[in-house]
Amino acid sequence: MTNLIKKDFRLVAIGASAGGLEAIEALFKAMPKSTGLSFVVITHLMRKHTSILTELIGKYTKMQVFTINEAIEIEKDCVYVLPPDKNAEIKNSSLITIEQIEPHRENMPIDHFFKSLAEVRGDKSIAVVLSGSGVDGTIGMRAIKKAGGIVIVQTPDTAKFEGMPQSALDTLLADFVLPLDKIAKEIIAIGSAGENSVSTNTIEIRKIYKLLESHTGHDFSDYKINTINRRIERQMLRNHISSIDEYIRLLTEDSELIDSLFEDLLIGVTSFFRDNMAFEALKTAINLKLSNHKSDEDAIRVWIPGCSTGEEAYTVAIIILECITNLKLKLKAQIFATDIDNKALAFARAAIYHKSEVSNLTPERLNNFFTRENNQYKLKKEVREIVTFGFQNIILDPPFTKLDLICCRNLLIYFNTDLQKKIFRVFHYSLKSKGLLFLGLSEAVTGYSGLFRLIMKDWKIYERNDSASNSAIMLHYPAVKRYPETKLPLNFETPLDDKVDLGNFVAKHFLGTFISATIIINIEGKILYTQGNINVFIKDLLTDSQNIFDAMPVRLKNKISSAIKNSLETQVEIGLSNLKTNVANNNISFNILILPVTQIETDLPLVCLYFQNIVTKEQIDFVVGEHGAGPEISKKIIAMQQELEFTKETLQTTIEELQSNNEELQSTNEELQSTVEEIETSKEELLSLNEELIIVNSELQTRIDLSTSVTEDLNNLFNSTQIIAIFLDTNLCIKLFTPRVDEIMNLRPHDIGRPWRHFANNLKYNDFAANFKEVISQSKEMTFEIESFDHRWFQIRIIPYITLLNTTDGVVITFNEITDHKFCLLKLQESHDVLASLLNTIFFNKESNV
Repeated sequence: MTNLIKKDFRLVAIGASAGGLEAIEALFKAMPKSTGLSFVVITHLMRKHTSILTELIGKYTKMQVFTINEAIEIEKDCVYVLPPDKNAEIKNSSLITIEQIEPHRENMPIDHFFKSLAEVRGDKSIAVVLSGSGVDGTIGMRAIKKAGGIVIVQTPDTAKFEGMPQSALDTLLADFVLPLDKIAKEIIAIGSAGENSVSTNTIEIRKIYKLLESHTGHDFSDYKINTINRRIERQMLRNHISSIDEYIRLLTEDSELIDSLFEDLLIGVTSFFRDNMAFEALKTAINLKLSNHKSDEDAIRVWIPGCSTGEEAYTVAIIILECITNLKLKLKAQIFATDIDNKALAFARAAIYHKSEVSNLTPERLNNFFTRENNQYKLKKEVREIVTFGFQNIILDPPFTKLDLICCRNLLIYFNTDLQKKIFRVFHYSLKSKGLLFLGLSEAVTGYSGLFRLIMKDWKIYERNDSASNSAIMLHYPAVKRYPETKLPLNFETPLDDKVDLGNFVAKHFLGTFISATIIINIEGKILYTQGNINVFIKDLLTDSQNIFDAMPVRLKNKISSAIKNSLETQVEIGLSNLKTNVANNNISFNILILPVTQIETDLPLVCLYFQNIVTKEQIDFVVGEHGAGPEISKKIIAMQQELEFTKETLQTTIEELQSNNEELQSTNEELQSTVEEIETSKEELLSLNEELIIVNSELQTRIDLSTSVTEDLNNLFNSTQIIAIFLDTNLCIKLFTPRVDEIMNLRPHDIGRPWRHFANNLKYNDFAANFKEVISQSKEMTFEIESFDHRWFQIRIIPYITLLNTTDGVVITFNEITDHKFCLLKLQESHDVLASLLNTIFFNKESNV
């Protein structure tokens, strides 16, 4: 649990090793007595060594200097020095020491304190890396950087020992790289700058959002505002800017400042096996999945959004390869690692890391998955080939699909709640059945636990919940809009605010209008509210049905339902006039006014129906029975009544047929809608596949560019070198040769691929083929000298052609002309013979005289 600090002044941690005493002396000589800062000096000292560093620093500064022997309160304008054999930490507002568990040479006291400083002081941290050998401080400064602190590194060429500064510099995370005489000035400037406070949700912040989006194409408005503010404040501090208005003005004038802010907002801090126990738990989960669900024909697919410089992606790759090896499977692995930082992606593709960046890997893993090149480690080919890096915006670009694992650690913590919910929906959509989601230790599927099931609580490993519905609209891939299919119970209670009353709504909007009856229904026909004697117009609702369409006469149902639908679609009121019905043997004529209810928000759209009686019972009685009629008139009336009845029956039949056709059309419409949804789903899958192809194409293009560059370098090397060289494959066919080869053999570019034996050479030697086979079979070099037919001498060197996988794939033959050398040796031998003969003659004559 993070300890809280009561004091908010900045704390400067100074790390130094070999040659660091001179740097510390120079630093504190230039430091005034009052800076408003606190200093902690961490150095490498010999075990059992009595340190006088506290006394020495005391001679260089007017600030009070203390040795951290026990818990000591941190105060401004004081210097605290770590004693030998100890590590320092911050607890509450005090410095404490703990015993070093490991031997000194393996212990990293600077890293240890930097991490503690970052955890407790956060953006109030300043880390300074001075002269020293080794890599101590590099990992700790990553933690400082992530927490929003400032990192200052001594320029390596001014350091007595450049190991520590160079290692820190290789991370590309340093805010300032300065010579000693400027480091003190920068620290003083930071201390005197105070706090550049940035208010949230201000016009200035929105201006910065717009500048970022217009310059980089990325919208940061869904990031947590506190994160944005801290990064802006840090940028202002780095550039000695005192006001937000001045900072915005400079952003509009200098695109490099926007790039700097953009890179700072990406927070590209990662490492191999970060939270090692969590990755070991992930290995256990993957191992279980592979043993239960994967066959040799399957492939495991992984997506790592926000991969930064690739350490996490390669960590997952190593784990998967270990699982496949342990289970003796032959399945393929495919890992998609994406980010919006092109610089980080280029670094990740190179797959080369400083030894400080792989320091927490076990020797076994380093040996199995890396090759060492001086102070750097390069991932082996089998690891690099399964990871594809590509540019992708997780918010805007289509996701990958049919995934077995999504590893998204410490990315979502920078997003606001709304964006997190959208991303969790995307993850659920992307994963296969029972797919795994691996989050950071500070992250959780809050509010969306129904989409995922927690299987390892301590390590935040989730499993896709297949029973959960993911019918929500996908980001930028809207499906066909439709109303939710939620069926309301018969004892429906209106899901409205308590202050809203449907009766008050009717009284407010239609007071003073003569209305015989009013009904408010939802789109499904469910009756929510009635006013007046509704049974005059339709049959008894209280005993037969709670749905108006079930209670309505058949001949009116289609007409009224069509009008309701049209009213909701157009959002205008629609009137139906002179409708007739017979309820309780009463012939009624009435009008209906249909009005969408937009003032009240509910799950389903509401509509109000107003029934108005236009024919009274007295009028009907007058027409039917008040006046008599003669026989002729009666016959005509009867005939007209019969014709009317026939017309009514015909009309009723037509209506029923139309209703049947309408039901068929509704069924067809549902099938079409289902087809549209399937097409939309296919479209989303195609978009995801297209995104995948784009990423793969980007990776291939990068490799092609690299291959082209290497080919051009080789061509220039071959054209400029004076060495004659020929490359052969294991079948002794020609793969490549340098331009000067025509001095030995008559080769042309179109001869590549032809066997060596097809060509004659001008050397007095016939056993080349046997030599080549011996070199290939034994993987050893062979060197000898041969004379040509034109009396030139060559030194022949045959070496095996070694691939990246450390296998022999042919031979390389070099021909180095040594004619002059041979001529000199011959002249020397002749001189030697003459001299020997002369000496012999002189010696012989002497003996004869004797």
